[in-house]
Amino acid sequence: MNLTGLRYFAEVAEQGSFRKASLRLRIAQPAVSRQVKLLEEELGVELFVRHGRGVLLTESGETLLRGARSMLSLSEQIRADIGAISQTPTGHIRLGFQPSAGRLLAGRCLAEFCRVHPNVTFEVFDGLSQVVGERILNGQLDMGIYNPGAANPYLIATPLYEKPIWAIAHPDRPLGPDTHLTVAALAAYPLIAAASVFRQVLRAGPEGAFKLAIELNGFSISSDLLARNAGVLLCPPEMFCNELDAGVFHGRPVSGLSTLASIVRRSDVPPSRAMIEFERHVIELSQPNLISGDIMSISSIS
Repeated sequence: MNLTGLRYFAEVAEQGSFRKASLRLRIAQPAVSRQVKLLEEELGVELFVRHGRGVLLTESGETLLRGARSMLSLSEQIRADIGAISQTPTGHIRLGFQPSAGRLLAGRCLAEFCRVHPNVTFEVFDGLSQVVGERILNGQLDMGIYNPGAANPYLIATPLYEKPIWAIAHPDRPLGPDTHLTVAALAAYPLIAAASVFRQVLRAGPEGAFKLAIELNGFSISSDLLARNAGVLLCPPEMFCNELDAGVFHGRPVSGLSTLASIVRRSDVPPSRAMIEFERHVIELSQPNLISGDIMSISSIS
């Protein structure tokens, strides 16, 4: 059993297809298939069930995937630790972040860190906080910038910032004359929100008063939903700072609702030097005096 075979196997499992895995790895498909076949012969089991649209893991394959991810992560850590001997961070970091963190912090952090540490490479994933957290726990990501919610003994979370949640809507949907909305006022609108944000609404307002018209598991269609006046979106304003500035949408802060972002990693996996340096870099850039001017330039609350 070798790391190359495990890496090819893990990529096939991730992609659900030998063809997609070979494209991602930039390796000829027969070479990928051969490595997986060698693993199956060595272990004496089938790792995948083939079907018309790709492959699915067998029970043995699921077990191997968990171990393979740990071994690949450990090998990357060893490589990075050896690189640390020269005091130069090296290695690869798989980073996840919630969309608002991408607009507010992640892009700037990555750009500046890569300029200073060119021997560190990144793979980035953006998604809702729950998805980022799950990927860190199952070994698909090394670190994340997101709201981890309740404390988890398997995660180390360092808070970075807390920002208000806004109600954002199409200009044809009035939000009232006040500069802030109360949670109770949200009962007048069909709401569009992630489940975690809607739970805040339920905790803060009268029971049974609110309608979650569309629950979001991602933000890819949120702009289109607003443009079609499908409801009032609850999210950090950083998601739509340009549109709010231009008057494409309008919004109000909602009193009592906020989102927290932390930088998070596994507590049971020692971080590489590259991860430690990146974590320090993110914490420094997240200080209020450094990010306050980058958050948004909304000139007025319309």
